[in-house]
Amino acid sequence: MHTTRARRVHYDAQRYAHPHAQQQSLERAVLEHLNRHRLLRAVDVAAAIAADRRFEAAMSAAQRQLARLVEDRLVQRSVVAHQTVYALTQRGAYRLVELRGDDPGTPPQPWTAWPAVRPSARRVADRSNPQHALLISQTVIAAEALGLTAWTETELRALLKTPPLTVAVDGKPRGLWPDAFIVLPGASGPQLVWVEIDRSQRGSRRLADLTALVRAAGCAVRVPGSGSHEGERIMPLRRIVVLTGSTGIARANLSHLLPRVTVGLTGDSGLVQRGGGLYDVLVDAEQRLSGGRVQTVRRVGARLLVQPWSVPSPREWFDSSALPWSLSSGQWPPSRPLGFTATP
Repeated sequence: MHTTRARRVHYDAQRYAHPHAQQQSLERAVLEHLNRHRLLRAVDVAAAIAADRRFEAAMSAAQRQLARLVEDRLVQRSVVAHQTVYALTQRGAYRLVELRGDDPGTPPQPWTAWPAVRPSARRVADRSNPQHALLISQTVIAAEALGLTAWTETELRALLKTPPLTVAVDGKPRGLWPDAFIVLPGASGPQLVWVEIDRSQRGSRRLADLTALVRAAGCAVRVPGSGSHEGERIMPLRRIVVLTGSTGIARANLSHLLPRVTVGLTGDSGLVQRGGGLYDVLVDAEQRLSGGRVQTVRRVGARLLVQPWSVPSPREWFDSSALPWSLSSGQWPPSRPLGFTATP
């Protein structure tokens, strides 16, 4: 009898010790993501903390965790623009600071220190339409679920301080910020994807910015350092993705770009369509020949993808393990989610 009781006590201790540590780890993960992105849906949290599970299992884990955090008043649940979103409360911010104090851990790349803790619940009521911010977060979370490095514009502003790319618009310098950066693997090394998300039609100023961005194909862009690259590093602009809220917005962007992105003195079109909203951006470059001679050669400076947001439903997005764009018209997910990395 004594042996049986001792065995039961030992079993209970093992049973509850591990789940507690696991629960605390999940709690911190959710709080860290809410602190980072400010506002998330349950499906975003599921992808952030359980991307290795199927949709039902990941959603169940996220909803259980969020329900407990809401009950403990660490997270606030709100309905904004007909969708349920979650934000960090002041109490949740204190709890996150406490968890960091108990176990500092290692911040994710490229951060050398954890981002400052800031509650976001009070600002939810001021955001009548948070869809743009949610789409940016979904893009970054999708990339990170694939093991890629990605940043939102807010994070880039904190890490870089000054715009990553400066262009000339109407003869004046203008600094441009992306909605997100994603670094993809490539045969010739890592490749930067500049992501723009247009939920609504661009005005004249933002259309001019987009034109200048595409004309800057191949130019140097400042990117936060990671791994052995501390501080900042320089990467060429080879990939531009413009995700739009509708087919009409995509058409309007292309109608503006096609006559304005030109190459050479003759004004030839600088955009060559490859299908499915994918275009080669042509540039003229100097090539040195023997004897000190120089000739101008036309080559692909970057690739531009303009298409509507290609995620039919949260379930399909989650289970496809792909980025929110498609490289073949009508095909989701792409046979190779990272096929966009093909070297021009």
